[in-house]
Amino acid sequence: MTNFLDINTYVDDGFEKLCDVENGDNRVGEVYHGKFFYTNINQSLMFSNHRSWVYMIVSDNEIVKIGETGNPLGIKKKSHCSQPKWSTECRMGRLASFKCNTDGRIRESLYNDCDDEKVSIWVRKCDYINVTYSINENNSELYSTYHKDLELAYLDYIFNNHGSYPKLNAGRK
Repeated sequence: MTNFLDINTYVDDGFEKLCDVENGDNRVGEVYHGKFFYTNINQSLMFSNHRSWVYMIVSDNEIVKIGETGNPLGIKKKSHCSQPKWSTECRMGRLASFKCNTDGRIRESLYNDCDDEKVSIWVRKCDYINVTYSINENNSELYSTYHKDLELAYLDYIFNNHGSYPKLNAGRK
């Protein structure tokens, strides 16, 4: 592995460890079967209301997937469960449970690494940018985000210096 795929290379950029990831199959009961189960959760990040993030899925310090979201990372379940709500309303809930092509493929690809307790998720909070605009000479403010652009910047940086994307990124977009 090169430094370009080592998560430790990006900690100074603001990436923080969100959680570790285990296979839900190893949990008691069928409710977690086929799902990710998050442990060692940074609660203040996971359940923040913030809506602009870049995340990196890491296996044994190697970045295997870079993504972005304009949703909260997690939404608390009403049952006081430690896991985020399984929903498209939050990125980690969707990643943990949805069977769609991308999320299901990620879980399947990392199944053995999750069994070996190698997988973690790291996140970088992206600031909101305050923009003043004018409509018919009336000034107003809005907030803009850049998480999609930052995700592409990281993918481009890794591709340009390493020669390929992280193994679970099918391409630039």
